[in-house]
Amino acid sequence: MPTSKVDDPRQNYHGWWGTLKADPYAKDNGGTNGLVEEEGYQYVFIKTSREAHFVAQGTAVHLHYLSDDAEEAVRAVEQGVGTAAAKLIRSDLAPLLEAKVKYYMIEGIDYEQTPPLTRMLNIITEGCFNNENWLSGAGEIGVQSIRIGRELPRLKSMLSEVSYTK
Repeated sequence: MPTSKVDDPRQNYHGWWGTLKADPYAKDNGGTNGLVEEEGYQYVFIKTSREAHFVAQGTAVHLHYLSDDAEEAVRAVEQGVGTAAAKLIRSDLAPLLEAKVKYYMIEGIDYEQTPPLTRMLNIITEGCFNNENWLSGAGEIGVQSIRIGRELPRLKSMLSEVSYTK
């Protein structure tokens, strides 16, 4: 099953979306298992799960297509993330409103297709994400967003899970 890769998770300034790399080997499958490049489009995942907040660049993910329209995509996920998160997502997506964007959510992480170093980065980032002492001293990296992100539901689809923290 083809997977896509996280390109930029936007962790230096904690955002509610990140970008994805199109997989040139993916077959179009309704947008759920990989991206098929279309000229001029940017591929964005909205952080709708706890894990989506700490995925590292290069992580192999399985996706669910939401929409080409930001507001429609947010409405599709609002019930699952809650009002506070939806408000932050809308605000964070504002710079993308004029661009051609396809919006997705991460359905699962494929650890078998994720390189070992990237898996280690995921574990380290998850540790920081969970550590209140680290967060309190990390400066302005979107602390409010991280705290809200901690409350989001965990992914149900974790292929070959390699997580050492709870």
